[in-house]
Amino acid sequence: MFGERDISLAPEGIVKPHMNAKIASVQRFALFGGLSPADCAAIISAGREKRLCRRQSLFSVGDRVEQVFLVLSGAVRVTQTGFRGGEVMLRICGPGDLVGTFCLLPDEKHESAAQIAQAGTTVVWNSVNFAKLLDAIPRLRHNTFRILEERLREMEQRFRELSTDDVPSRLSSELIRLSKHFRSGVNENGEIHLSQTDLAQLTGTTVPTVSRLLGRWEKLGIVSVRREAVRVHDLDELAHLSNGE
Repeated sequence: MFGERDISLAPEGIVKPHMNAKIASVQRFALFGGLSPADCAAIISAGREKRLCRRQSLFSVGDRVEQVFLVLSGAVRVTQTGFRGGEVMLRICGPGDLVGTFCLLPDEKHESAAQIAQAGTTVVWNSVNFAKLLDAIPRLRHNTFRILEERLREMEQRFRELSTDDVPSRLSSELIRLSKHFRSGVNENGEIHLSQTDLAQLTGTTVPTVSRLLGRWEKLGIVSVRREAVRVHDLDELAHLSNGE
C-alpha cells in the first residue's frame, strides 16, 4: 500500500492526487479520525510500510524503544514473561491498533514483547519522530491518547472479569471483543488468530477448559475452530453466555 519513500505534499498543503487512496485506507482507523488529508499525508510520509511474517518478532523485553507500529492488516500478540519464565498474553492487536511506545525518555526499553500472530502489514515510525508528530499535530495527540485510554479500559474490564466472572463468561466476553475488532478491518473476515493456549492466558484458565468450551460451542454452531484460529458465528448467543444466561 505505502511505498518505502516519503510521501510528498503539493504546494500550499494540497495533497497530490495519487495520495487519495492511501489516505482513505487509513482514515477508517481511530488514529486518523478528524485529521485533514494534508495532515494524514504528513503523518504517513514520516513512516514506511513493513510486511510482517507469522511468528516474526517486532521487539522483545529489554529491547530499546525505537519504533511505533500501526497494524494495517494481520494480528500482533503482545506478551510479558515472568521471573520464572512463564509467559502471559497482554493483548492481541489487530487492524488500526498501535504497537510500541514513543521513547519519551532516553534509553527507554520495552517491558513487553510483540510477535506476529497473523501475517500482514504495518506502518512503522521511528519512536522519536512519532513523538514529534504528536507535538506538531494536536489532533493526532488527541487520537493517540483516546486509543491508550481505550486500551486501559479494556485491561480494566478484563481484570474485573477475572475477579468476578466464571470461565464461560470470561471466554465468551473475550471472543466478543476480539471478533468485533477483527470484523472491523477491511478484507478481514473476523477470524481470531490465537491458539487455545493464548485464549487460556487471556481469560485466566487452562487449555483443556478452553478446548472443552470451544468444542461445546462449535457443536451449537456458535463458533468454528481450527488450528490456532476461532471464528464467531453467533455474537448474540455469545452475549447470552457472557451474561451468564
